[in-house]
Amino acid sequence: MAFLFLLWSVVYAVLTYNVFRPLQWSNNGLFTFSTFILGWLVGDLAPHWIVFNLGVVLLFYFGGALESIAGQFALILTMVSCLALVFRMVKLFRLPPLVQQQMRTALGNDYEQKILPPFRQHLTPFGFDWNVYWNPTLLLKNPKIDIIRDIVFHENDDSCLKLDVYRPQQHTGACPVLLQIHGGAWTVGTKIQGIPLMTRMAAAGWICFAITYRLSPQTVFPAHLIDCKRAINWIKEQGIAYGANPDFIVVTGGSAGAHLAALTALTPNHREFQPGFEEIDTNVQGCVAFYGIYDFITPFQDSRQEPLAKLLKIVMGSTPEISPELYRQASPVRQVSEKPPPFLILQGEIDALVSINEAKQFYQVLQEANTPHLTFLQLPLVEHAFDTLPTLPTQSVLPAVEQYLSLLRTEYVSEHLQDDSSVTHA
Repeated sequence: MAFLFLLWSVVYAVLTYNVFRPLQWSNNGLFTFSTFILGWLVGDLAPHWIVFNLGVVLLFYFGGALESIAGQFALILTMVSCLALVFRMVKLFRLPPLVQQQMRTALGNDYEQKILPPFRQHLTPFGFDWNVYWNPTLLLKNPKIDIIRDIVFHENDDSCLKLDVYRPQQHTGACPVLLQIHGGAWTVGTKIQGIPLMTRMAAAGWICFAITYRLSPQTVFPAHLIDCKRAINWIKEQGIAYGANPDFIVVTGGSAGAHLAALTALTPNHREFQPGFEEIDTNVQGCVAFYGIYDFITPFQDSRQEPLAKLLKIVMGSTPEISPELYRQASPVRQVSEKPPPFLILQGEIDALVSINEAKQFYQVLQEANTPHLTFLQLPLVEHAFDTLPTLPTQSVLPAVEQYLSLLRTEYVSEHLQDDSSVTHA
């Protein structure tokens, strides 16, 4: 019994260490992905793990495991691991002030006061809701929002693309639009990602469209991007029927979704990505990118990124040597024009799948292009896909995202010098 307890305590210690410093093993992509999943489960669900391991300690205690030196050592190791996770939780509780400071550095100390009062009064303050933490399904039961699922926005012989709508329960005019693009390495994923952000913004008066798109290896780039732009085309034509303002669209996504969101924002009206709707204006008013991939070429030049390079061969159906222009088109960092839309970039410092240098490089290129309202939130002790559930990192960051989106909306209303019918009720 003591040996089993010791074995488990060592496993628990390794899992805890992986939360702080994701384990790497050469260029083994499967190992890296596994360490990400374990780091996310143990780190972002730390309270669950702590409670679970306290139960394990009690089980071994009543089994007599603590009567031996091995069992006592296992108890000490388990407690140290629990304390390490508590330490991370304490650090995450201190994340909101750090996020606010980064926002003020980028946007000015008075950025919150610039938000129009009708929008500001609906902002959710920084804080933690333990009810939704323990029961995320409460997000979907918010009485302030209405959810419509599986609306077809494009269909042909090869595919049927659908979207979900998250909108305010009560709306009397054209509401701003948030277009959510899911992640999943361009090969998997569903439109149910991003629920914490979409439910929050729908309750604040936004209409959110969560879309699907064709996935690799059944298709290759630029099909993924074309589908995202098809969604914009649909919003332009049909969004009004759902209460949307098709002239104000902000695009968002995480990981592969952030890549597609960034490309969507940086390639407006590029005819090669708009087959059959070349004349539609696909400009967007901003982009919020969570832990994205922004450069498709560098992984082929860096042996440490060999697993990503192998994935990109599948997504692109080619290599940079064979199709250099295609890879340039697929890299947001190489698509930044003279007048990019506003960008909010979010990246965790301990992301096991995407190096923070990826976001830093993209930020620097956008900075050189004088991107308006450019903001980079660098998040300590935060892992990939942190916003999937209403965890501590999610609840620390989303109020800042809501503020950023409200600031863009304020600027849109002010610049157009006309009544926005959603101002009075959003």
